[in-house]
Amino acid sequence: MSGQQHPDSYTMYKDDLRRLISDFSGQANSLVIPRPFIEFFDSLETALLFNQMIYWSDRTGDPERWFYKTYADWHTELSLSEYQVRKAVKKLTEWRVKDEKKPLLATTVRKAQGNPTVHYKVIWDNFSESFLHFLQERNQSNLRNEPLET
Repeated sequence: MSGQQHPDSYTMYKDDLRRLISDFSGQANSLVIPRPFIEFFDSLETALLFNQMIYWSDRTGDPERWFYKTYADWHTELSLSEYQVRKAVKKLTEWRVKDEKKPLLATTVRKAQGNPTVHYKVIWDNFSESFLHFLQERNQSNLRNEPLET
């Protein structure tokens, strides 16, 4: 055995490791949050959850656009704990605009597959109005902060 070199584990498995990292980096393993949502909600978790709620509300078969997810489903999809989901949902259901309650999300508990499960519904009118107001304020603020050329 003298004179033989044994490759280290990195050398032996570097191609497998490269493929594995490449697979992790693929779209199926990515969570995308629009930057304006992060600013609007002032929370990564709320922005991530709401963005996914928009996704699911467009894919429900319910004519009123209700959909359900268990806390385990949210954890699998977004790696959010039950506490993080509950906190974000509370923020979304108690959303206020200029001292007026304008919830962005409605919730109810209904049976799904025989078990009581939280169902969600994005309140599009409130979200559209609030988000548009936010974008207008942000743009006006940016215009005020830009230096004037003389």
